[in-house]
Amino acid sequence: MADMPESGVTPQPLKKVAIKGVATLSFQNLLLQIIWFFTSLALLNSISVTDFSVLKLVFAAVAVPSALYISGLDPIILADLGVEREFGRLGVLKGLFRSYVLFELVSAVVIWSGFMLALTFARSAFSPPTQQYLFVASFLIFSRPLQNIFIQFNNLYFQFGRVTLIKLYDECTTLIATLIFVWYLKQGLHAAIMIQVISPFISILFATPAFISLYRKKLGGVQQEHGSFFARLKAHGKWSVGAAYLLKAQDALRLFLIDHFIGRSAVALFSLADSLWGYMSSLFPIKSILDAMLPQRAKDETAARQNLVRGTKYALMGFTVLGICASIGGYPFLFLFFPKYIAAFPIFLGLLLVIPRFSFTSALSPLLRAYKFQRPTFTTAVWSLFLTVVLALGLYPIFGVAGVVAEVVITNTVAAYLVYHAFWKTYPFFRVHLPEFFTWDAYDADTLGFLRKKLRLDRSARVS
Repeated sequence: MADMPESGVTPQPLKKVAIKGVATLSFQNLLLQIIWFFTSLALLNSISVTDFSVLKLVFAAVAVPSALYISGLDPIILADLGVEREFGRLGVLKGLFRSYVLFELVSAVVIWSGFMLALTFARSAFSPPTQQYLFVASFLIFSRPLQNIFIQFNNLYFQFGRVTLIKLYDECTTLIATLIFVWYLKQGLHAAIMIQVISPFISILFATPAFISLYRKKLGGVQQEHGSFFARLKAHGKWSVGAAYLLKAQDALRLFLIDHFIGRSAVALFSLADSLWGYMSSLFPIKSILDAMLPQRAKDETAARQNLVRGTKYALMGFTVLGICASIGGYPFLFLFFPKYIAAFPIFLGLLLVIPRFSFTSALSPLLRAYKFQRPTFTTAVWSLFLTVVLALGLYPIFGVAGVVAEVVITNTVAAYLVYHAFWKTYPFFRVHLPEFFTWDAYDADTLGFLRKKLRLDRSARVS
């Protein structure tokens, strides 16, 4: 018999939820970075720079159709589920979630079929090995939505530790398989691609029992109601899906533009620098936590505005500290372990300039989704893609990888300003001023004290 479902939502203090989430995820993400380090060490020292570039281009090609439902739909549904949970409409929540799961699975089949059809028509443009690589990589179109279904449901109930556990399963499998097949048995690029595709399915298998248990506990006995999934998708989800598709296309196009104007080796260098930025930022996982929490605290505009300011402030502090540490330790790290890629370090330093924009959008994006403010996000994504092409034509041939960094920083900054400007024009209450991000009051001091206490308790628990 299913466990009794929750009858409503008793909101936990946002500060405590956020700090517990940051403390938990930071420690677990540190483990992920350690695993990633050994995986990268084995991979990058076992295949050539050219093969690594091919690997990145293959997965960039698969990322374009995947973006249709991975990046665009998931945050929207998480926000809507959070709103339903805040109001205690659990039957609607259940109906919406189940419709979302069905839509994800059907979409995966349709998108994979379309990708394979396109690959068949364009097969003359690729060498036989590349055709095989694309076919194998295409199965990520199935694994990623399955992982995201598990991740979004755990995020909804603030089970952040379980989210990272799914990623740990994935990364551990990748590390073990890479050490065996790529580093020891020297199976090369084909094995590296196979490992990246199979590992997520293994993590899904391991995470299934915990997901079923949480679902039964929270929604098992709830009477399902109509969740208006397609009405929500039509109203504002379509803009988010479209924007995500454009942004994924922008990321993929950037790699191909680098390949065309600068060279194949520059693709590998930029990809590694971008990966270093991603792994560094994951050590302070406030974005994932804000994505889950802020839509469940958006009913009160005063509180929502304060969350925008404080979320940006804390994100900026955390990412700045990480950026300083990475600037000091990044060069010795690459020099000792990845000497072939030492030229990626200046690119990484340049990417740190996006920290202010990333900090602000980490807090702003969940509010945009909660207020169903997605059409301007799509419009901004169109301009962002256009700006990338224009700047690439002007900067890449002249300045090389320095031009790539300049393009990334300019494009991201302009896009963030455009969408925020449209938001406060519609909701003037959310207009904030730069000095607000640099103030420090009693609430901030109390938050820092609670964080220190939480970290001490967690450290003591691990030692005991």
